Amino acid sequence: MKKNNILSMVLDEAWNPDLQEAVEDFVHHRTETKHPLTVYAAKRFNRLINKYRSWKYHDDDIVDAIDRSMRNNWRDVFLEPIPKDQHRERILNANSKYWDLYTEEERNSLLQ
Repeated sequence: MKKNNILSMVLDEAWNPDLQEAVEDFVHHRTETKHPLTVYAAKRFNRLINKYRSWKYHDDDIVDAIDRSMRNNWRDVFLEPIPKDQHRERILNANSKYWDLYTEEERNSLLQ
């Protein structure tokens, strides 16, 4: 399958431009290292990135993980779920980049 078709399966318009660029770079990196994503892997990779976002990772954190994967020549991107006790610390500072990742209800329950 052509690279553009794979990219269209991986990319999500809801992602910020930096995250989209990092994912594009990762797809190109996989192709250049002779391990291109298959159609199935492209769909799963999209779900993986969205899972990381649902774990309340900021897009910058995901971009950093993608960059680390490419630097280390890994074939996947690795992030661990955020421990429950760290969620509170992440939103205590209202200026934190993580503040907007949580709904008002989630923030209120974590700050109690």
